[in-house]
Amino acid sequence: MRIPILALTVLTLALAPAAVACTGSTANTASTTTAPTQTPTSLPTHNEPFQIVEGEYTYENEGVTVDLTWKGGPGQLTVDNGSGGDLQAPGLYALTSTDQEIRATVADAATIPDGASETLRVTFPASLKPADAGLIVLEF
Repeated sequence: MRIPILALTVLTLALAPAAVACTGSTANTASTTTAPTQTPTSLPTHNEPFQIVEGEYTYENEGVTVDLTWKGGPGQLTVDNGSGGDLQAPGLYALTSTDQEIRATVADAATIPDGASETLRVTFPASLKPADAGLIVLEF
């Protein structure tokens, strides 16, 4: 007579906790920890001067420099593409403190060829104030 697979599975699952619980050892297995013998080294730091200008944002990475000026109303997005390849049409959205994503309109957005520079008009909805934009995200 063959035991059905389902019954065997149920029996195995029912006995598994008992097998794990019965180790046969009553020894105290608490381990002690030791402090590391070496002091971790810190990474080098560089003090760079910076200035925060409300409503002005800059992004620089791998040959691409993007400047956004937006102080409410229409703004300006300037993209300098030195990446070695074409960039897709840029887009922007703001993330508010309530995690609301508010998209900007980037007028005449198009692919930006390598070596080119484009200045585009950016408009967020009038309901979004600069102080409410917790994070501005750039997309290509």
